[in-house]
Amino acid sequence: LCYNEDMKDISKILTKITTILEYVIATFLILCVIVQGLKLFLHFGTILQSDVSGKALVTMLSYAFNLVIVLEFVRMLIKHSMENVTEVLIFTMARYIIIEHLNNFSLLLSIIGIIALLASRKYLLVKEDWQQKNP
Repeated sequence: LCYNEDMKDISKILTKITTILEYVIATFLILCVIVQGLKLFLHFGTILQSDVSGKALVTMLSYAFNLVIVLEFVRMLIKHSMENVTEVLIFTMARYIIIEHLNNFSLLLSIIGIIALLASRKYLLVKEDWQQKNP
């Protein structure tokens, strides 16, 4: 009996520690996104003017996508729901399709993957998987 209660107490303490660490990591990642977002904004004009071929635009788009994916990951750390996990996967696959120069077969597989994620999000997630909307 005492052993069970001790294990429950240890479990509660470990859960609190991991929750705190998740918030610390999320805060650190948000600060990084803010700093990198400011750098992206400040260099936007100079990068686009320096490259006529469009490579700079693709680079900036890739950079912006990475920032969005980090933000979605932070949301996933804070609010544990299958909806957030699915959104992170969709953004990651969308970034892969848009930024990478894929052959036709890879492109087809990526599109099928996104369709499967969207279908699973719509038809397989139960009500408890969806995050609570903030009032």
